[in-house]
Amino acid sequence: MSEKMERRGKPEVLAQQLATEINGLEAGTPLPSEQALALRFQVSRVVVRETFTRLRATGLVRTEPGRGHFVADVPPPEPIQVFADPPSDLRSLLQIVELRAALESQAAALAARRRSQDDIARMESAVERMRAAIEDGQIELGVAADFDFHSAILAATGNEYFRRYAQIVTQPLFETIRAAREYSAGRSAQRWQAQREHEQILEAIRNGNPRSARAAAQRHVDNTAKRLASANATAAESTHTTQQDKNDG
Repeated sequence: MSEKMERRGKPEVLAQQLATEINGLEAGTPLPSEQALALRFQVSRVVVRETFTRLRATGLVRTEPGRGHFVADVPPPEPIQVFADPPSDLRSLLQIVELRAALESQAAALAARRRSQDDIARMESAVERMRAAIEDGQIELGVAADFDFHSAILAATGNEYFRRYAQIVTQPLFETIRAAREYSAGRSAQRWQAQREHEQILEAIRNGNPRSARAAAQRHVDNTAKRLASANATAAESTHTTQQDKNDG
């Protein structure tokens, strides 16, 4: 059987296949390197990195900087099938953003009270990778780093149910992050505004300021909704213009 994967939904397909393989391994088993998996499945390392981000979010994998990826010590709870299909239309994406607003602002406040140095280090790493992704024009790397940042905040709450929330909404959260980043790909001001929002959340959590962390997180999610709505309006206007040109022709 060929290991080459379809272009569409590569990280999702690879994550599903690796999850099946991981389920048969003992906790602590080292996993193949990103380079080895990229060669095996004939995909880029960007795809492999996003795949590991997804697997970490579901609790199947843990990553040790400088050492690699390992099967997680504690098996994740049975996943809850809340979403039959990934949200793609604007209405669904905005509803996911509303859910994020309700939970993630509180998560940021709790993280500001309870975060450890390891939590801060993980957030700082994610913010640095987001910045590098903007500078290099790497959307998928930015999506993965963005997801890692929000997952790190949820983990820093010390509340198991916030972590489980991340597992349940992994795919929808990825879709809202990707949609916002794809829209801002050609808009420098939008990209750097979102980056500043992440840095403000990080600063508030690092300073142990729950009120500022909550406000920064709420502001970020609100602005994400505005960016998504703006993207939809731009796309609709472009479609209307194209149709009008055809009619005039």
